[in-house]
Amino acid sequence: CMYTVEVLRWDPGFLKVSHTQLLQETCGLSLSQAKAATDSLLNGEVVSVSVATQAEAAALVQRLSELSAFAQILPCAG
Repeated sequence: CMYTVEVLRWDPGFLKVSHTQLLQETCGLSLSQAKAATDSLLNGEVVSVSVATQAEAAALVQRLSELSAFAQILPCAG
């Protein structure tokens, strides 16, 4: 099953270019998809992305926090 990470919000100091790059690298998104997700987050929307393992999800949440974005892992569906 895939693990969903919800990016809930960002705080001052949010590194939007690094966030876009992280989504590309970790979630396999294209540049346009990753940029759209970052823009949605900046507009106050919750952004959901999927990764293959719980370890990847935990690592993504940790890396997001380093970029001043806050996320949670949803229970595995499927």
